[in-house]
Amino acid sequence: MSLEKSVKEEMEAYFSEQGLSEEQRKALSFDQARFTCVISWLQNLDFRGKRILDLGAPSLATRVVKRFLTNNILINTNFDLRGSFPYSDESFHVILNMEVIEHIFDIDPRHAVTLSGVRHVLSECWRVLVHGGLMFLTTPNASSVWIIQRALLQQPPLLYEYHFREFTLTEIVDLIEVAGFQIERSATEKVWHFWDFRPIEAFMRKNGYSLENRGDDIFILARKP
Repeated sequence: MSLEKSVKEEMEAYFSEQGLSEEQRKALSFDQARFTCVISWLQNLDFRGKRILDLGAPSLATRVVKRFLTNNILINTNFDLRGSFPYSDESFHVILNMEVIEHIFDIDPRHAVTLSGVRHVLSECWRVLVHGGLMFLTTPNASSVWIIQRALLQQPPLLYEYHFREFTLTEIVDLIEVAGFQIERSATEKVWHFWDFRPIEAFMRKNGYSLENRGDDIFILARKP
């Protein structure tokens, strides 16, 4: 069975168990390509016997990940991530930080965004990871072609307009490195929007704008040295 079909099968099982409506199923199916891409990034890493911290409450993403990352201990969070994580130093081998960082508000809101909450979360992730441990982070790409299209359509230049902050690849890499991590792999992936972007891409090429790192979502593997 292909990876894509396996992911779809697990999603369908979750839909049935949760008794979701057809409308809810359609909304969650939006993430199938992203889940498939997530597993393709993680499936060749050794997670056996590892303690994994999955930031956020249990969700469909947790269900899909657990099917493929077996023989480990996976723990979800149910607390405000802007506070101290209730775990001792070096408690986990892996942290899954998927579609979370864009929701983190500043700790002390001021007249301008300081990213204090984001910096705190990344610092806590570094603290609770063992040396040599991995953080896998995904978050919407603030410089994707799709975001450019939204701006051209006079829509908010955000994947989801109620996110606190979305990031470019360069921005989030800088924040992760400042927290003490080393980047092992980074890319942007086309996992949500498959419209015909050729007119925009042709305009960008003609005017010397780079088409690199224009995928919908940022994927990063970072290691605590």
